[in-house]
Amino acid sequence: MPELATNNREKLTFTPLQAEVVDFMVRLFRLMGLPKTIGSIYGYVYASPRPVSMDDLTQALGISLGSASQGLRTLKVFRAIKPVYTQGERREHFEAETDFQQFVGAFLKGELEQYIENTEKRTERMAGQLEALTGESEKEFFEERVGRLSSMNERARKILPLFNEVFASEKEK
Repeated sequence: MPELATNNREKLTFTPLQAEVVDFMVRLFRLMGLPKTIGSIYGYVYASPRPVSMDDLTQALGISLGSASQGLRTLKVFRAIKPVYTQGERREHFEAETDFQQFVGAFLKGELEQYIENTEKRTERMAGQLEALTGESEKEFFEERVGRLSSMNERARKILPLFNEVFASEKEK
């Protein structure tokens, strides 16, 4: 088992269970389209019984300060981690937010909203191009296809309130 330095430079063992948690989170975050580093950082913070500094992350995970900084910033935006005060330390430390519904839901809802907005603009552009089609069968074909895409957007927009309900944090229920 690799040894890890803690914020007071004592040695800490990275257990097989912690390694399993990190791997679990890497896979979860990859499902959301996020880089392995972000999943590794969150997994390590989640599996740590004490607050974690950026130095702890770079040493434990073998990542650069730049990768650690960018990953921590991303996780803060998703509210997946929170800064905590550590007595006697000037460096910032972090703990994991354990309410998965909150940050996974916020991420997925944000992705869905962005997708809907993007595809609405695209289907509007497509609909505007229908007038330029000259062949009757070609025009009918594309009207039907663009109509289906627009309908899909309308259904996706109806899902948003469901996301709010399904991914409401335990505090909000």
